[in-house]
Amino acid sequence: MTNIRILALVAMLLLLGLSCGRTPITIDELDALDAVKQGVELRKQGLLQQAFEQLSEAISLDPELAIAYAERAFVHYLSGNNTSAVEDVGRALKLNSQLPIAYNYRGLIFVSRGETDNAIIDFTRAIQLDPRLQEAYLNRSNLYMANGQLGLSIDDVTAAVTLSPESAELYLLRAQVYLRTETPTEAVPDLEQVLSLTDDEALTLTVKRYLSLLQ
Repeated sequence: MTNIRILALVAMLLLLGLSCGRTPITIDELDALDAVKQGVELRKQGLLQQAFEQLSEAISLDPELAIAYAERAFVHYLSGNNTSAVEDVGRALKLNSQLPIAYNYRGLIFVSRGETDNAIIDFTRAIQLDPRLQEAYLNRSNLYMANGQLGLSIDDVTAAVTLSPESAELYLLRAQVYLRTETPTEAVPDLEQVLSLTDDEALTLTVKRYLSLLQ
């Protein structure tokens, strides 16, 4: 984080803190947020050890930063360390019981432990707190589909599609759920939508095969 960026953010947050009667945010807290952002980017690249180190640095800078614990919990989960994942997500929710992503991550931990009902409760809570949290809809949809609750699964994918209407992958996902229902031809509009949104040859070939079976 550059000195200019730090000073600009501190000035803005200082004014905000004073106007709201809150304690102004510190340099360490700003650096902690920056470390969380870097950690998330490293995790998305599959660099889990580096992501863990960045998120641990964020926690060292700001031990009260709930999102840092939540994101580190997800890194633990991806690394197969569920015990540490549970501990970190618990810390996150103790610090901020209204943190949507923490419920989403805890839901995934519950799934890995076979606790389907608890997972659905957590995904639902995440969605209630943040109706735009797309991954929570998709995670809950997967559980509904696994449980044979195809209508509910379609509803959740539809919510995700509404949030990202240009995503070919989401239309394909909804089509695949429709293909499991008693009316598989309802997948046709979604499959045609996939063709209009992608130029990926492998994906196009797969979709055309589906369509040839349905038409």
